[in-house]
Amino acid sequence: MAELVKNFINANVPSKDAKNIEEGFLTKSIVMSKRQKPKKKPQVRLRKGALTSRSRRELGFHKLDRTGLKYADYVPLNDLWHQYMRNYLDLDTLNRSGFRAEPWDTRTEQRHLQLCRADYHGARLTVLRSRCDSFVGVTGIVLLETRGTFQLITADNTVKMIPKEHSVFETRVDGFKIRLFGNNLLTRAVARGMKKMKSKKTIEL
Repeated sequence: MAELVKNFINANVPSKDAKNIEEGFLTKSIVMSKRQKPKKKPQVRLRKGALTSRSRRELGFHKLDRTGLKYADYVPLNDLWHQYMRNYLDLDTLNRSGFRAEPWDTRTEQRHLQLCRADYHGARLTVLRSRCDSFVGVTGIVLLETRGTFQLITADNTVKMIPKEHSVFETRVDGFKIRLFGNNLLTRAVARGMKKMKSKKTIEL
């Protein structure tokens, strides 16, 4: 390659300039490569009118205003939650069939997975176990569920923020006693509904 460049210079450039040009070309290497375009980050498409996570935080959607809240105002919410769970778990059919949540019944595992994905806003929960002794025995209706907490309003109109981690909760629906292990519910309700759950016992019926 160097010889071809030298011959081309001698044939086409005046001799007085050839020496300088020849030295410049032969002592410097020119690397030519295809320019790579920078990769574009995939853009998350939002539905028209949908709010981003930042907008929801700025609007306070993840915060609960505790002023003026009354337990009695949320009893209808608990009634709606019971109706939701009856339809979601098809409890009428289970009751007619004599379902008892036996571990060998295939329907038991199916209901475990359904309960892992369920929304507990409006559920009436009782804290059975907690690392904080003062939370044990607290009963209230879930007003807000975050990734790491259940925020309950109790019968004396007090709002309690109960951490899910290392806590066990209990609720009842149509005679079925449901025990929830907080360590296995450490996601937001909306994310839990879309998450693929593994087959493991995180709920007791």
